[in-house]
Amino acid sequence: VEEEMRRDQMRRLWDRYGTLVLGVAALIVIGVAGWKGWQYFQAERAARFGTEFGNAVELARDKKTDAATLALDSLSKEAPAGYRALARLNLAALAAEQGRIVDAVAAYDAISKDPTVDSSQQDFARVRAAALMIDTADFTEIQNRLNDLNSIDGAWRHSVRELIGYAAFKAGKLDEAEKQF
Repeated sequence: VEEEMRRDQMRRLWDRYGTLVLGVAALIVIGVAGWKGWQYFQAERAARFGTEFGNAVELARDKKTDAATLALDSLSKEAPAGYRALARLNLAALAAEQGRIVDAVAAYDAISKDPTVDSSQQDFARVRAAALMIDTADFTEIQNRLNDLNSIDGAWRHSVRELIGYAAFKAGKLDEAEKQF
Protein backbone atom coordinates (compact mmCIF):
# COMPACT_ATOMS: atom_id res chain seq x y z
CA VAL A 1 0.00 0.00 0.00
CA GLU A 2 2.78 2.39 0.94
CA GLU A 3 4.59 1.60 -2.28
CA GLU A 4 1.47 2.31 -4.29
CA MET A 5 0.99 5.63 -2.48
CA ARG A 6 4.58 6.61 -3.29
CA ARG A 7 4.03 5.67 -6.91
CA ASP A 8 0.87 7.79 -7.05
CA GLN A 9 2.70 10.73 -5.48
CA MET A 10 5.56 10.39 -7.96
CA ARG A 11 3.09 10.18 -10.85
CA ARG A 12 1.30 13.34 -9.64
CA LEU A 13 4.67 15.14 -9.27
CA TRP A 14 5.69 14.01 -12.74
CA ASP A 15 2.35 15.06 -14.23
CA ARG A 16 2.68 18.43 -12.57
CA TYR A 17 6.42 19.14 -13.08
CA GLY A 18 7.56 16.64 -15.73
CA THR A 19 7.34 19.10 -18.60
CA LEU A 20 9.32 21.65 -16.62
CA VAL A 21 12.03 19.11 -15.79
CA LEU A 22 12.30 18.07 -19.44
CA GLY A 23 12.40 21.72 -20.54
CA VAL A 24 15.19 22.57 -18.09
CA ALA A 25 17.14 19.48 -19.16
CA ALA A 26 16.71 20.43 -22.83
CA LEU A 27 17.87 24.00 -22.12
CA ILE A 28 20.97 22.69 -20.34
CA VAL A 29 21.81 20.39 -23.25
CA ILE A 30 21.20 23.16 -25.81
CA GLY A 31 23.24 25.63 -23.73
CA VAL A 32 26.20 23.27 -23.41
CA ALA A 33 26.03 22.43 -27.11
CA GLY A 34 25.91 26.13 -28.00
CA TRP A 35 28.87 26.92 -25.73
CA LYS A 36 30.94 24.07 -27.18
CA GLY A 37 30.00 25.20 -30.69
CA TRP A 38 31.12 28.75 -29.89
CA GLN A 39 34.43 27.47 -28.47
CA TYR A 40 34.98 25.39 -31.61
CA PHE A 41 34.20 28.38 -33.83
CA GLN A 42 36.64 30.59 -31.88
CA ALA A 43 39.39 27.92 -32.00
CA GLU A 44 38.95 27.44 -35.74
CA ARG A 45 39.00 31.20 -36.30
CA ALA A 46 42.16 31.62 -34.21
CA ALA A 47 43.83 28.74 -36.06
CA ARG A 48 42.94 30.27 -39.42
CA PHE A 49 44.30 33.69 -38.49
CA GLY A 50 47.38 32.08 -36.92
CA THR A 51 48.10 30.26 -40.16
CA GLU A 52 47.54 33.43 -42.19
CA PHE A 53 49.84 35.38 -39.89
CA GLY A 54 52.53 32.69 -40.12
CA ASN A 55 52.27 32.72 -43.92
CA ALA A 56 52.55 36.52 -44.00
CA VAL A 57 55.65 36.46 -41.79
CA GLU A 58 57.14 33.75 -44.02
CA LEU A 59 56.53 35.94 -47.08
CA ALA A 60 58.33 38.80 -45.35
CA ARG A 61 61.27 36.52 -44.49
CA ASP A 62 61.46 35.42 -48.11
CA LYS A 63 61.69 39.11 -49.11
CA LYS A 64 58.32 38.99 -50.90
CA THR A 65 57.46 42.35 -49.39
CA ASP A 66 54.52 43.22 -51.63
CA ALA A 67 52.72 39.96 -50.89
CA ALA A 68 53.66 40.19 -47.21
CA THR A 69 52.38 43.76 -47.02
CA LEU A 70 49.04 42.77 -48.57
CA ALA A 71 48.65 39.80 -46.23
CA LEU A 72 49.62 41.78 -43.13
CA ASP A 73 47.40 44.69 -44.14
CA SER A 74 44.46 42.32 -44.48
CA LEU A 75 45.19 40.82 -41.05
CA SER A 76 45.53 44.26 -39.50
CA LYS A 77 41.91 44.94 -40.46
CA GLU A 78 40.14 41.59 -40.08
CA ALA A 79 41.97 39.53 -37.46
CA PRO A 80 41.27 39.37 -33.72
CA ALA A 81 42.95 42.05 -31.59
CA GLY A 82 46.17 40.14 -30.87
CA TYR A 83 46.89 39.22 -34.49
CA ARG A 84 45.77 42.68 -35.60
CA ALA A 85 48.40 44.31 -33.38
CA LEU A 86 51.11 41.84 -34.46
CA ALA A 87 50.27 42.47 -38.11
CA ARG A 88 50.56 46.23 -37.58
CA LEU A 89 53.90 45.81 -35.81
CA ASN A 90 55.18 43.70 -38.69
CA LEU A 91 53.95 46.23 -41.24
CA ALA A 92 55.91 48.93 -39.42
CA ALA A 93 58.98 46.67 -39.37
CA LEU A 94 58.64 46.08 -43.13
CA ALA A 95 58.48 49.81 -43.72
CA ALA A 96 61.66 50.26 -41.69
CA GLU A 97 63.40 47.46 -43.62
CA GLN A 98 62.48 49.19 -46.86
CA GLY A 99 64.05 52.43 -45.61
CA ARG A 100 60.73 54.20 -45.11
CA ILE A 101 61.69 55.37 -41.62
CA VAL A 102 59.13 58.18 -41.41
CA ASP A 103 56.32 55.76 -42.30
CA ALA A 104 57.62 53.18 -39.84
CA VAL A 105 57.84 55.73 -37.01
CA ALA A 106 54.32 56.95 -37.80
CA ALA A 107 53.04 53.35 -37.76
CA TYR A 108 54.75 52.62 -34.45
CA ASP A 109 53.42 55.86 -32.98
CA ALA A 110 49.89 54.94 -34.06
CA ILE A 111 50.23 51.54 -32.39
CA SER A 112 51.60 53.09 -29.20
CA LYS A 113 48.55 55.34 -28.92
CA ASP A 114 45.91 52.74 -29.80
CA PRO A 115 43.97 51.76 -26.65
CA THR A 116 42.91 48.44 -28.22
CA VAL A 117 46.55 47.29 -28.31
CA ASP A 118 48.08 45.54 -25.30
CA SER A 119 50.20 47.88 -23.17
CA SER A 120 53.37 45.80 -23.60
CA GLN A 121 52.97 46.02 -27.38
CA GLN A 122 52.34 49.78 -27.09
CA ASP A 123 55.58 50.13 -25.11
CA PHE A 124 57.45 48.01 -27.65
CA ALA A 125 56.18 50.27 -30.44
CA ARG A 126 57.42 53.34 -28.55
CA VAL A 127 60.87 51.79 -28.10
CA ARG A 128 61.07 50.79 -31.79
CA ALA A 129 60.01 54.26 -32.94
CA ALA A 130 62.68 55.87 -30.75
CA ALA A 131 65.30 53.41 -31.99
CA LEU A 132 64.48 54.31 -35.59
CA MET A 133 64.69 58.03 -34.77
CA ILE A 134 67.93 57.81 -32.79
CA ASP A 135 70.10 59.12 -35.63
CA THR A 136 67.83 62.01 -36.61
CA ALA A 137 66.10 63.17 -33.43
CA ASP A 138 67.69 65.29 -30.75
CA PHE A 139 68.34 64.10 -27.20
CA THR A 140 65.30 65.85 -25.72
CA GLU A 141 62.90 64.21 -28.15
CA ILE A 142 64.30 60.74 -27.49
CA GLN A 143 64.23 61.38 -23.74
CA ASN A 144 60.63 62.67 -23.87
CA ARG A 145 59.52 59.63 -25.84
CA LEU A 146 61.11 57.14 -23.47
CA ASN A 147 61.34 58.70 -20.01
CA ASP A 148 58.21 57.10 -18.56
CA LEU A 149 59.42 53.67 -19.74
CA ASN A 150 62.70 54.20 -17.89
CA SER A 151 61.56 52.81 -14.56
CA ILE A 152 63.25 50.29 -12.32
CA ASP A 153 60.58 47.67 -13.00
CA GLY A 154 59.82 48.49 -16.64
CA ALA A 155 60.00 45.62 -19.09
CA TRP A 156 61.89 47.71 -21.64
CA ARG A 157 64.13 49.55 -19.14
CA HIS A 158 67.42 48.19 -20.47
CA SER A 159 66.65 49.05 -24.09
CA VAL A 160 65.29 52.43 -23.03
CA ARG A 161 68.39 53.26 -21.00
CA GLU A 162 70.62 52.25 -23.86
CA LEU A 163 68.72 54.44 -26.32
CA ILE A 164 68.64 57.44 -23.96
CA GLY A 165 72.33 56.91 -23.21
CA TYR A 166 73.23 56.78 -26.88
CA ALA A 167 71.16 59.91 -27.60
CA ALA A 168 72.91 61.69 -24.70
CA PHE A 169 76.31 60.57 -25.99
CA LYS A 170 75.51 61.88 -29.47
CA ALA A 171 74.39 65.18 -27.95
CA GLY A 172 77.66 65.49 -26.01
CA LYS A 173 75.95 64.99 -22.65
CA LEU A 174 78.52 62.53 -21.38
CA ASP A 175 77.44 62.66 -17.73
CA GLU A 176 73.88 61.74 -18.70
CA ALA A 177 75.15 59.03 -21.06
CA GLU A 178 77.31 57.57 -18.29
CA LYS A 179 74.36 57.65 -15.88
CA GLN A 180 72.15 55.78 -18.36
CA PHE A 181 74.79 53.22 -19.29
